[in-house]
Amino acid sequence: MSNTITGHIRLRENKKGKTYQLVLERATVDGRRKRSYETLQVGTTKKEAEKRLREKIIELEQYGSGQPSKRSLKSWLLEFEEMYVHGKNLAPTTAASYEDAIRTYIVPVLGEVPLCELTPLAIQKWVNQISEHSPATGNPLSPKTVYNHYLCLKKALDIAVNMELLRENPTLKVTLPRQRKYHCEVYSDEQIRQLLDSVHGTDLELPIEMEISLGLRRGELLGLKFGQIDFEKQTLTIAENIVSVRGKNHIKEPKTDAGRRTVRVNSVLIKKLLRQRADYRSRKLQMGADFHDTDLVFCKKNGEAYNADYFSRKFRRHLKRHNLPHMRFHDLRHICASVHLEQEINPKVISKILGHSKISTTLDIYSHVMERSSQEAVDKMEAYLYDTPQKPAAKLR
Repeated sequence: MSNTITGHIRLRENKKGKTYQLVLERATVDGRRKRSYETLQVGTTKKEAEKRLREKIIELEQYGSGQPSKRSLKSWLLEFEEMYVHGKNLAPTTAASYEDAIRTYIVPVLGEVPLCELTPLAIQKWVNQISEHSPATGNPLSPKTVYNHYLCLKKALDIAVNMELLRENPTLKVTLPRQRKYHCEVYSDEQIRQLLDSVHGTDLELPIEMEISLGLRRGELLGLKFGQIDFEKQTLTIAENIVSVRGKNHIKEPKTDAGRRTVRVNSVLIKKLLRQRADYRSRKLQMGADFHDTDLVFCKKNGEAYNADYFSRKFRRHLKRHNLPHMRFHDLRHICASVHLEQEINPKVISKILGHSKISTTLDIYSHVMERSSQEAVDKMEAYLYDTPQKPAAKLR
């Protein structure tokens, strides 16, 4: 017996008036036919009833003998969280962001909506609402944050489609806020010199100099171990990354092969790193059992790892104390790239130093610096062709 779903409409009449009823049939395993009904609202036209019949047949073919799930989105998200977020080997930062999106941003607004009634319009309204008014703070959310929460919902509904709880994913028809391209603002040469002077003789001296020289990510710097430094070859290898999730440190490996990289270190920094290692060993001997032998280059006095967020706050406090303009610790990485570009280092080399998987990433982020380099190229060509005086390039003194 064929499993094809068939159906027809028939006119019905009740106290409220005439309407149509859908009659759908499917063959069962034992050769019988299973019949289901749906009565439409009074006033429905025959043409509308025929359209609804076609839609209903498609639904039943999509979901087998069942129906699109009437369970709430909240119910599904909690199962999705248990099955996918906790049940998969997700990075701690990704898992935490999914949990936060579900509990703080999605469920309070859309949680009670049945899955089968979750439309693109409902999700579009949700996107617009959280863009203007965060359920957590009441403040508008940035386009990037909205996008991150949207990705969580999209992933959950992708799996709902795979589990045949939905026919299609309604998030695919939603328009997201336009993301603003990030333009990093870096210190001038004079401000960089002021920063370097301000950290001289402090425990921030070496990390800041390494950041400006090598452009490490914050977690890469805090996860660096003495065992990953080759003092003879004057290189260091990036192999681990410390991230902070809800106040606790987690160790991650680089996401890409480009992220796991070996970079050269200048001789001055190598000497300072040797002194740093000697200080580490001295503290280890002095503190004995109270010392945590993590082998970390940058750590607390007792050897414990810094909390990544704490280290950023430490840096911000230093800037404020020395009346230096505010910037993120991550912006030191941008200073590194900008200085290299202005010194006319090949962008491919800079891309490798920074650990970008594609050179286009480097060029896109630092396009504003490339524009200045382009002007210098024009000036040099002018000087070459017409023997005009060449303007001196900007340099960090």
